[in-house]
Amino acid sequence: MQRLRGMLVHSPSLAISMLALVFALGSGAGYAASTAPAGSDGKAPVKFVSLKLLPGWRGHVEYAVDRGIVYLDGLVHNTNRNEPILTKLPRSVAPRGQLGIPVTFGSSDGYVEVFSNGGMTLIVPKSDKTGIASLSGVSFVVGAPG
Repeated sequence: MQRLRGMLVHSPSLAISMLALVFALGSGAGYAASTAPAGSDGKAPVKFVSLKLLPGWRGHVEYAVDRGIVYLDGLVHNTNRNEPILTKLPRSVAPRGQLGIPVTFGSSDGYVEVFSNGGMTLIVPKSDKTGIASLSGVSFVVGAPG
């Protein structure tokens, strides 16, 4: 410690650099909190609500609604390809018709389909052997036409 103090006294630029590093490392949490998604009031973060997965599905799916947009998030795995419906959204946020929204399964592309009754299913490419999909970034307008 004595040696570090001695170096800082003789080199003001080193002292300033060290101080900047300490503040940069310490401000990470503050930065993360300041960039959390805000709700329509501009202050409160958007609240995500967990959805129950139907039998044959593993993982976690949640949704949030902000300013008329439905946001999905989660990672799901189909353990039984005979069960196509993975979960159901409330009808109040469902589209008016059937929506097909592109998602990625590992290195291949597929779709999440959202129905007017709130049901959601994944269209998995035949080339995909995992059945794992991320719903992060999937969004649509409440009541969107199909």
